[in-house]
Amino acid sequence: TRSGTSWFTIPQEEVNRLVALSRRSRTTLAATMLAVFTLFLSRLCGKDDVAVGVPLSDRRRPEFEEVIGLFMNVVVVRASVPNGLTFLDLLDRVRRNLVDACIHQDLPYGYLQRIIATRPAYKVVFNFMPTLAGADSEWAGIQAETLPTPMELQSFADLSLHLRHDGGVLLCRLVYKADLFSEGCGQNFAAQIQTLTTAVAQAPQNCVDMY
Repeated sequence: TRSGTSWFTIPQEEVNRLVALSRRSRTTLAATMLAVFTLFLSRLCGKDDVAVGVPLSDRRRPEFEEVIGLFMNVVVVRASVPNGLTFLDLLDRVRRNLVDACIHQDLPYGYLQRIIATRPAYKVVFNFMPTLAGADSEWAGIQAETLPTPMELQSFADLSLHLRHDGGVLLCRLVYKADLFSEGCGQNFAAQIQTLTTAVAQAPQNCVDMY
């Protein structure tokens, strides 16, 4: 698939506010940004029911800890975003739905898809990648460096948001199918997400229709 990419950055001051908001809400920065992305998607498609695919590392069993290879599954996180809901309410919904999805993350997505429908359960991906301590360092003569995953370079979904928490800022890469969206659309989407994130960081108590 032909893919396009738009980059943007959430500065450290706003990230600090989002981290503080996450702690007060008993959740993580990843869940908070997923709630922001969910709100953006609801506005974009004009619907209050949004489903997002979230890739998860699947190494919960101890026998997999020292095995080299890709252990990943995708869970679907769904949330409703009706008008009148505050962002704090939306964040709580997304947090609970994400926790529920993680409880069942051992169920392969491909198996789930065959059971529930013939069409995909999600068309948009949210991928939060925390900083790996010592990723760009040397161990016993072995040089290691961080490389982008194929998912970060090519859009397997209609729209994918990849975030990396690095040096106090959030580095954000929006990847889209170029057969569906133009470069201008991709840049506009990125600007909207950045603006929405700023508004949420400054006033998370507002109703979602006020942003």
